[in-house]
Amino acid sequence: MAPTAHDIWQQLDIEPPSWMNDGEPAEQPAAASMGDVIAANPARVTMATSVTLVSHILDFLADSDRNMIAVTAANGRLRGVVYQSDVRDALNEFGCDVFAIPLTQIMQRQPWTCAAGDDPRAVLAAMHDQGIRRAPVIADGRVVGSVSPREIIGALHPVARYDASSMVVTMIDTPENISSVSTT
Repeated sequence: MAPTAHDIWQQLDIEPPSWMNDGEPAEQPAAASMGDVIAANPARVTMATSVTLVSHILDFLADSDRNMIAVTAANGRLRGVVYQSDVRDALNEFGCDVFAIPLTQIMQRQPWTCAAGDDPRAVLAAMHDQGIRRAPVIADGRVVGSVSPREIIGALHPVARYDASSMVVTMIDTPENISSVSTT
């Protein structure tokens, strides 16, 4: 008989995660709203004001987890977003002068957003269909977070890994049982 994940954790003297029940995955409460998803990933939004220069955001955009900057008004309301591709396109258009211009000149003024109360499954499907890698989450007109497909899948299925490059979800039940499910 093959050892269970619980047996392996005991052999390694590691406490099994709380979601395990006698060595088998217990039913996990799935995230009911995008608010639940961002609560699990609270530090995933980078905001800048409309007067911020392009040169000031380059380090943030270089971080693969922060490939989006939310441009907000003083009251926290979303004015637009800047993605890595927006900076690349602006560099092609403006050359080196792009570093001295404010974000408002290159931002997407009507970006795709989701609301904190939206169903994570619907948001994930929309992001996949539109090729969106990170989107702002809005509540009461203000930016309250941002999410990626990986974070949504993680909140829906806590034992999941998401590969954005191939749009494949890998569900890991136990170390011995790995299966892949395509999202396309």
